[in-house]
Amino acid sequence: MLLRQRWRHDVRRLPLFALLLLIFEEFTPLIVLLLPKSVPLTCRIPKQVQSLLRKAESSRREARALPSVQSYLSSHNSTSKSLPVDALATILSVRSSWTLPLRFLLASKVQRRLKFLSLDDALLIQAGGQGALVGEEVVLACVDRGIEVVGRDVDSELRVALGRWLARVAEAERKGGQESGERERVRMLLEGVGGL
Repeated sequence: MLLRQRWRHDVRRLPLFALLLLIFEEFTPLIVLLLPKSVPLTCRIPKQVQSLLRKAESSRREARALPSVQSYLSSHNSTSKSLPVDALATILSVRSSWTLPLRFLLASKVQRRLKFLSLDDALLIQAGGQGALVGEEVVLACVDRGIEVVGRDVDSELRVALGRWLARVAEAERKGGQESGERERVRMLLEGVGGL
């Protein structure tokens, strides 16, 4: 599932990357530095990856500070109808400029991403939790869940944060079923469990 998702991400960027390579030839590395999101993941240098992560984390912090998020978190009977879709889209990194005017498309993308997280959480728990992942996979799993990763140690901080995420989801699903797990997942995304 994750492999297919990453493969799709890279394949979508290959035509533009090939065009850049044909046009700029040996200057392609300089152009790629200016357009980091337009190249496949495997072609990004670590400095670009860190820069993109910092920008994403900054956007997530801003989204979590929105009044709609605070009112959602303070209400005890939060429903999916009152979800702050814009904030969730930013936190889950599913926002794109062409879906901005079409709110229902954005809500649909957010719901698909939440379903992906639900399935990924179940598979992670089934496979043995965060201990079953290598360091790079822990970082990717944390990024998927909106957990801050920049400047944090994989083994002492990120594994613990991911473990807490999985434990909270499992506990919510044990007590109240799939719907309760979904609400807990949304709550953790909006609260920002990255500070764990």
